[in-house]
Amino acid sequence: MTQEPVTTQELINAFTDESGIPGEQALLIVARAALVRYLATTELTAERFVLKGGTLLHHVYNSPRMSFKDIDLAHSPDPELNIPKIKELLTVRTDVMTILPDQGHWEVDDDIFKGTRVPFTIKARGVGNKGRLTVSVSFRTTEQLDPAPPALFYCAMLAGRNRFPVKALSVNELAAEKFLAWTAKRFSKHYADLALIARDLREQVDRGRVADLIADKFERERGYRGYASQGIRDLPALAAAFRNTNEVTKARKAWKSQLSQDLVLSSRETARDNSVSEFANVDRIVAEFWQSTVDDLSRRHTSRH
Repeated sequence: MTQEPVTTQELINAFTDESGIPGEQALLIVARAALVRYLATTELTAERFVLKGGTLLHHVYNSPRMSFKDIDLAHSPDPELNIPKIKELLTVRTDVMTILPDQGHWEVDDDIFKGTRVPFTIKARGVGNKGRLTVSVSFRTTEQLDPAPPALFYCAMLAGRNRFPVKALSVNELAAEKFLAWTAKRFSKHYADLALIARDLREQVDRGRVADLIADKFERERGYRGYASQGIRDLPALAAAFRNTNEVTKARKAWKSQLSQDLVLSSRETARDNSVSEFANVDRIVAEFWQSTVDDLSRRHTSRH
């Protein structure tokens, strides 16, 4: 039986018209969604991986920030998990999609398996050779600390089944990871995502629970060099680093240049009065909403489990 294409030019056009996202970036977004659909609906992988990061925030929690550079996944600690095993799990050869991990570049960094320039071909009606892409994938071996029921993933550009359940981080655990990622890595996208969670998902956020998760995750990964390089050895130091004036100033100066890279936003988002396209809005929302979490962490000297 012939399988239908992953997407069509008509679906891509409808998405770009509504979102204002260029067609090439839209194709990268739908390609990653196709990979998530494959992992979530294939028996061998459906229970292995937990969706996290920007892909989760956009496709599950309806964030207006588009993630098209990579896919972040968590994998429960497994002593047998290694690069050859991940390549085996990710290899796909079907009539409509081909992924060839063996031809990508792989490395392990701070317990994160990173694959870049992985050849990825999707069959997309009317798209032609533009369906020949490369993807980046990151797998982190970590416990899911805030178990949540399967979430509903949605991508309007997928042909056929465009809604399906996925294992995913809860909003609280996602917020905790974004807090730690901003503090350790200083990528603008993490600061923006903290503002989006605070603005759009605040009814689902328990800031005390987020503080507990931050403390627990920090205890597990305190040896990460992103913390060591800043002298972050305990929770009060982590709290102080979160609002480091120099780092916030650097983010402010780079914000506009990031809007076409890590901070790709829908046209509807950029038109909002409190849009995260403006750094002043982001900084105000983050400072107001997350200050109680920062204060909570500053009073802790050990992680509470």
